[in-house]
Amino acid sequence: MQKKNKQKRLDQLSKYEKEGELEINAITKRDLLMLGIGLYWGEGTKSNYGGPAVITNSDPNVILLAMRWFQENFGVAVKDFRPYIYISEIHKEREEDIMNFWVGTLKIPKKQFLRIIFLKNRPKKKYENYDSYYGILSLRVRRSTNLKYKILGLIKACAPK
Repeated sequence: MQKKNKQKRLDQLSKYEKEGELEINAITKRDLLMLGIGLYWGEGTKSNYGGPAVITNSDPNVILLAMRWFQENFGVAVKDFRPYIYISEIHKEREEDIMNFWVGTLKIPKKQFLRIIFLKNRPKKKYENYDSYYGILSLRVRRSTNLKYKILGLIKACAPK
């Protein structure tokens, strides 16, 4: 019974993924702008004092979308991304794998990654996804205080009046 339910769930998911592709089709520059504003609203730094534009998330697809948004809507060059990785210290032995995962996913040279920050005082328990978890990536844009202010202005323009 459990196998049958799993297959039913996978079939439904596949059906809706195909429907989604048909419905979304190609994303326009404005679509990307609006999508990115929502993403930044939820996952970006919003302080109205100095500091860079940053989006932080553990989902590689969210980070890839953020990169595309910064590049296509604001002209950010790949060389201006400065990612940080945050992960529990229990993953210290996987440091090279973690870095290689993010370097390969983002296609950013390793030298642009500022560092992996290993968080202390986290549970010592190893979870089921231990080998497939790559931490939280903080995608920072170098010298982007004014870009952050511009994004905050876009967010304000979208807020309910």
